This record gives sequence, C-alpha cells and structure tokens, in this order.
Amino acid sequence: MKHIVANLLLFANVMGFLYIYSERVLAMDCIRFLRDCLCNDNFWNRRFIEEELFDNVIRVFEHNGLQSSNLLNSTILSLFERINEFNISQLIQYLGQLQIEDDANAHVQDEKDKDKDKEERKYEEKAN
Repeated sequence: MKHIVANLLLFANVMGFLYIYSERVLAMDCIRFLRDCLCNDNFWNRRFIEEELFDNVIRVFEHNGLQSSNLLNSTILSLFERINEFNISQLIQYLGQLQIEDDANAHVQDEKDKDKDKEERKYEEKAN
C-alpha cells in the first residue's frame, strides 16, 4: 500500500495546494493532512524529504508573516510540534539543514546587495 500511495505522488499533489495563498482553509487542511501522516516510519520520512514537502510549508509560513499570530501559523507550528513530539530525528536534521541553507543564501544575497549599492554610489559620484 505504501508504494502505491507513494507512486501516486499523493503528498506532492496535496501540498501543491499550499501555493493558493488566498485559500487559507485549504492550505491549513493540507498541512493538517501532512501532520497526521507523520510517523516514525523511515519510508514516509524519506518521501517527505525527497519531495521537499517541508520547503512548501516553510514558504507559506514566511509568506504569511513570521510574526503573525493566526490560525495558519498555529497549524504550521502544530506540524513542527508533532515532529518534535515523535522525535523524528531525520526530519529534524533536514529542517535544520534547510535553515542553515536559507541563512547562507540570505548572507550571499546581502553581500550582493552591498556590492550593488557600492556600484550605484560610484556611478552617482561619477555623474556628479
């Protein structure tokens, strides 16, 4: 049964609804579905990682606003709480790695922005 569901890409199709930001109820249902499917089964945990399902959840969390206190963020936080509750180390490591990569990408982008600002100032100085 596992392989049939996995081959149907059920999770990827369900999580695809997360991009419809105007339908928050649908997004919350997709996240709850993912949360309820979490277990200590390495087969499913690998699938969640391979299909990058948590990337979508994190994007929705960031798009919604990290400081927002609403039902959508609460639903996302309950997903992460479930991961912590079951102590699914494989997913915890994956999420940690995602955060490290995001931080590194943000640092690189900051450096590019600084370089761009310097070039713009040099151009403005030459123009004056």
